Amino acid sequence: MTYSDELFSDLWKDVNGYRPDADLMNEWNDRTPRQKQELWSALVDELDQQEQDRIDLQNARVASFEKQILQYEGMGDNITRSDAIRLILDEEGLIHEYDPEYVAYSMDLPYGVYTEEFSKVIKGSNPMKEAA
Repeated sequence: MTYSDELFSDLWKDVNGYRPDADLMNEWNDRTPRQKQELWSALVDELDQQEQDRIDLQNARVASFEKQILQYEGMGDNITRSDAIRLILDEEGLIHEYDPEYVAYSMDLPYGVYTEEFSKVIKGSNPMKEAA
């Protein structure tokens, strides 16, 4: 058996986004060990599927972003990757953000992957710095 009475509420919240109510906790406590294990395993499987779906969606978003960069680069001989990213961020209304990780979050891109590139593009696009 791999289930845990102490962690059931945490697992439920991870899967469903909210803690189980008192009725569900009573139902959990009334289950046999085998029934608890079945529900536990089903919840773990659901959590694994949610994580895989999140990864698949993020990978699709990265592929779409990279395709968008290539499209901008193809618009002219002098358009660099940084230029393309700058244009995309401007189009998305994110060019004046301070935090490159917030930009990644806003575009549903993975943290850390574009940090350096976003930092170069948004650096100097800070209206507060320009006003000073």
